[in-house]
Amino acid sequence: MLRNTTPMIFPSDLEESKRFYQDVLGFVVAGEDDGFVELRSNTITLWLHDDATVQDDAYRKELEEKPRGVGLNLCFEVDDVDKYYERLVENEGAPVEQEPEEKPWGIRRFTVRDPDGYHLQFFSYP
Repeated sequence: MLRNTTPMIFPSDLEESKRFYQDVLGFVVAGEDDGFVELRSNTITLWLHDDATVQDDAYRKELEEKPRGVGLNLCFEVDDVDKYYERLVENEGAPVEQEPEEKPWGIRRFTVRDPDGYHLQFFSYP
């Protein structure tokens, strides 16, 4: 039985992404090793991994050749999407992709992008 998931992102610049997830999104560093950072916020864990430390040569080559930020959307539930939007965008300057909006499937959401262009969606149930 599946119990949890921990997304692993391979950023083009590990330190830049670490700063973004810490300074803008409010994650804290829970652990670090050469080329690896574990970030946490409440019950959410996110891993950042540097390409150079990937031991599988074929996978590392594939990572280096593919564009970043394509094919992955991370969706985070927050208590109040409008307050979180205000904090992220107005106070931290997060790069907005979509403004807060109600969706017909019952959520209110907005989207920003991380330094590599990964879509980060924040939502709450009205």
